[in-house]
Amino acid sequence: MEKLRSWADRQVGVMLADYFPKPLTVLDRDISLGIVQATFDYAVRFGFSRIKAADILVLDESGAVTVHARSPWLTGRCIYRLPIGVVTTLLGMRHRPSEWIRNDLQSRLREFAALLGGHLAEVSDADLVALIQHGVALREAMFASRRRHFLPSFTIKIVADQLTRSLPNLTHAGDLTGQDNPTAVFRRDLQRLALIWQQVVDGGASADELDRATATFMATHGGRGQTFIPLVSDPVWDTHPGDLLAVLPALALSDSHVPAMPNPLPATKRGGALSRRLSEISIERDWMAFGYEQATRVMRNPVRVLGARWTEADLLKNPDDVMHLRLIEIEHILATGTPPDPDLIAARRSAFTRPPPTSATLTASGEDLHGVSAAPGSFTGVARVVTSPTDFASLQRGEILVCQMTSPAWLPLLMVAGAVVSDLGGILSHAAIVAREFGIPAVTGTGDATVRLISGVTYEVDGDAGIVRPHIADL
Repeated sequence: MEKLRSWADRQVGVMLADYFPKPLTVLDRDISLGIVQATFDYAVRFGFSRIKAADILVLDESGAVTVHARSPWLTGRCIYRLPIGVVTTLLGMRHRPSEWIRNDLQSRLREFAALLGGHLAEVSDADLVALIQHGVALREAMFASRRRHFLPSFTIKIVADQLTRSLPNLTHAGDLTGQDNPTAVFRRDLQRLALIWQQVVDGGASADELDRATATFMATHGGRGQTFIPLVSDPVWDTHPGDLLAVLPALALSDSHVPAMPNPLPATKRGGALSRRLSEISIERDWMAFGYEQATRVMRNPVRVLGARWTEADLLKNPDDVMHLRLIEIEHILATGTPPDPDLIAARRSAFTRPPPTSATLTASGEDLHGVSAAPGSFTGVARVVTSPTDFASLQRGEILVCQMTSPAWLPLLMVAGAVVSDLGGILSHAAIVAREFGIPAVTGTGDATVRLISGVTYEVDGDAGIVRPHIADL
């Protein structure tokens, strides 16, 4: 029984690592508690034990936020609730997500666009706080409206991803190459922007044209974060526009701005019921992620305005301090005009900005690097450690991308890499999903690949075993 509980906890840990692959500020935690609680509450209807989100996203006295992997446990109610729940879920899953995407979600997205279109500089502090609260409620409502369908569908996708090694007909099922889903639109818009950037470099377009194209691109895609459930503290293009310009040279210099999506399956093997279902699940997840992204922008933008205002008013030491306040503390400052304890903010900032590992060891000693088997296949090539957008230009076609984690902003690098190895993430991380889509091996969740692997050294990435090995000739 103890082994079963340990296994269940590990599976929850893998899921949480994909949702929260980076440290959380206390504000990130507060904003995410509702969705985490709704996820675990769903298990209660099947008879599992109840878990509090505060016991998963734990805030200690020092201000550090840690993610504890705890799985709900079987209770006596599972004897009758579990079979009934499985049957009703399977019957309910006949509902297709397309109607929700066309109607309910599009209505939400129009609401987000209206909220984002306002001039926040003219909005009062009270209205900014109300806007943050509204964004939290919108994101939780969007999740709750699809919870009964989305969570079991997502479970099927997880299981199918694990079966791709033994069921090759599923290897490329559920890709995101549709005409209208957010990922496809993002890639096309990024391609157009990169082409305009190249035209400016070649003298065929003006800087003003690039500025206009960039503004248009940012209006839709400026909130691209680093996680499936975006965090308010994420360094997105809205907050770091220079990172967008750093992406364009890597994309413009590639042989093709949009890679051909591999699909070696015979026509008779594609289009089956399960493959269609996986495609629906992938597209729904894509739209859900885009909805979260836009809802988080509704919160992030006013949070940043408050940080700037309260710094000018000497309520905060610097604008980013607002990220280390809880929602209730933001409301208290608004109500009383009293600044927070600076020592508390300093402690939380210190807990959030953990230093990177310093015990770097070259794997030329023969030591293998172990991680999560995130995308199958094997690739041998030169490693290139990339830790920020300023390093994007260093990756050459066919090299192994070694990074802490990826986000949509890193897509151009994944388009030219021969394999990807990351410090963080699991089988549902951005790097894993895109690597499977592009057909390149991926090993994620290594912990310290960026300090153990050396740029310019040759390694073998074994995506089936989740191992990175030093190349035998380099030992």
